[in-house]
Amino acid sequence: MFIIKSAQKSLTILVLLFTFSLSYGQYNNSVICNAARDQVETVIAVNPLNSSVYLAGWSDNRDNINDTRPWYAFSTDGGKNWNGTMLTIFGDEQVDNRGKGPTVAFNNHGTAFYCCKAVEAVSGIGPIYISMSNNLGIEWVHKEVSINDYYQDKPYLAIDNTGGTYDGRIYVSWTDLSDISPISSRILFRYSSDDGSNFEDLKTLDAFDETGGSPEYLTASFGSPEIKTDYHYVQGSMPAVGPNGNIYVVWYKADQGGITDNSQLRLRTSSNGGEAWTPSIDANNYLDPYIINIDAPFMAEGKLEIRPSPAIAVDPLNENNIYIVYTEEVFINSISTTRIKWIRSTNKGEDWSESVTIGEVGGGADFFPALTVEPSGRISIEFLHSRYYPNQNDNLVDTYITTSVNNGDSFLPPVRVSKKSYDAKLDGGISFYYQGCSSVQGKIFPIWADFRNEDPQMRPDVYFSPITMVDDVSPDTWSDNVYV
Repeated sequence: MFIIKSAQKSLTILVLLFTFSLSYGQYNNSVICNAARDQVETVIAVNPLNSSVYLAGWSDNRDNINDTRPWYAFSTDGGKNWNGTMLTIFGDEQVDNRGKGPTVAFNNHGTAFYCCKAVEAVSGIGPIYISMSNNLGIEWVHKEVSINDYYQDKPYLAIDNTGGTYDGRIYVSWTDLSDISPISSRILFRYSSDDGSNFEDLKTLDAFDETGGSPEYLTASFGSPEIKTDYHYVQGSMPAVGPNGNIYVVWYKADQGGITDNSQLRLRTSSNGGEAWTPSIDANNYLDPYIINIDAPFMAEGKLEIRPSPAIAVDPLNENNIYIVYTEEVFINSISTTRIKWIRSTNKGEDWSESVTIGEVGGGADFFPALTVEPSGRISIEFLHSRYYPNQNDNLVDTYITTSVNNGDSFLPPVRVSKKSYDAKLDGGISFYYQGCSSVQGKIFPIWADFRNEDPQMRPDVYFSPITMVDDVSPDTWSDNVYV
C-alpha cells in the first residue's frame, strides 16, 4: 500500500555561507512506499515529455529480509499519488524474482527504463537486466545486458537525449566480480541503439589483474578505526552523457596492500557513441579504501557503512564542464569522519581540480551524494548527514540539498529537506547504500530511504520531497511543489 503524507511548511532562513544549521525541515515529505522491512537504494527519473510524470525505483525486502526484490512506482500528477508494484523479470513473481541495485531513466519519447541486478531464485544467477515500458509500467519488456551471469553488480544507466547523432542510445556500465583469475573485478559497458532490443559487444573499461582482498565496495565510517589494508578491485561505475553526445564513465579503483597503495577515481570517455574509448584518466588520487569499525553501541553491528559512491554529471550548456562528487574519509581533531568531496574538469575530463569539501553541515558525517544538473546549468547535490560524533549523544540522520549556480565555484548553504530526523538506533543497523536525485528546470526531486517510522518492522520507507527553487541565491524562498 502506498500512502502520501504531508505537513505544513515552516521556513527557516539560512545565513552566511559557512554557517550550518540543524533547523527542522522546510519541505513536504511524501511517502512513496511504507511496506514492511527495508526499502533502500532509492532512485528517481522525470519524463522529459511531461515534468509531472516520475518513475521511482528501489530495492525491497518486504517479503523476506534476505530476498531483495526490484520495485518501482509511477506518479503522473507531480507526486500526489503513486502506483507501484514489483518488477517481474523471471516467471512467478513471488517465487522466482530477486533483484536489487536499480537505476531508472526516460528517453525523449517517454519510454521508461529500469535497470538492475536480477537474481533468479532457483539457480542463483545474477545477470544485469534492463526493462522497458511505454505505458507507465502496465507492460514491461526485459532484456539481459550482461554476458556472465555470475556476480554482476552495481549497474548504472544513462540515455542520450541530446537529439544528436547518437540520440536514443542506451548506455549501461556495471561491475563484474566473477573472479576469473587473474582478474578480480572488471568495469564493463554495453550500449543499445534500438531501445534495448539488442546490445552491442561487451567492452571492458577497466580490470584489476591482481586477485587479492575482498571484492566489496569501500566501507568507511567514523570513530576509532580498525583498518583492513588489503583491497584490490574496481567498483561503483556511473555513466553520463554530455550535450554533444560524449559519454563519460567514472568508477572507483581500490588498490591498497601488498606491493601497491594507489586508490583513485578513474574516468574514460567516448566521443563516438561507446565504440572507442580514451585511456583511463585518474580524476583523484586521495581516497582511502578502508573498512573502519567504530565503537558505536547504538548500531547493531557496531559500524555504519559509508561507501565512496562517486556520482557524475555534465554541464548541459558546456561539454567541457564535468562534475564528480563522492564521499571521502577525513579526520577532524584526529577523529575519523566523512565529508562530501567535489572535483571538476573544465576540459572534458583531461584535467581535474583539487577536491574541495561541500555541503558541510557540521559535526557528524556527510555521505552518499547524488548529483543532478538542470538545463540552465544549476547543480544540485543531495546527501545524508548523521549527527553522531564521539562523546555526542545524538544519532539523528537527515537529508540535505546544496546547490551551485556558478559551475561549482561556490555552493549555497545546505538546506535540510527531511522534515523529521530519524534515529540511527535501529534493530538491524542502518541500510545505507546509495540514493538518487533528479531535476528539471527550477525543480529538484530528492528521494531517499527514511527511518522515521517508529515501528521497527516498517522501516526504512521510501520518501520523496520535490522542491521548486524560486531564485538562485536564497534557499529560504524555495517552496514545496509536491502537487504541482
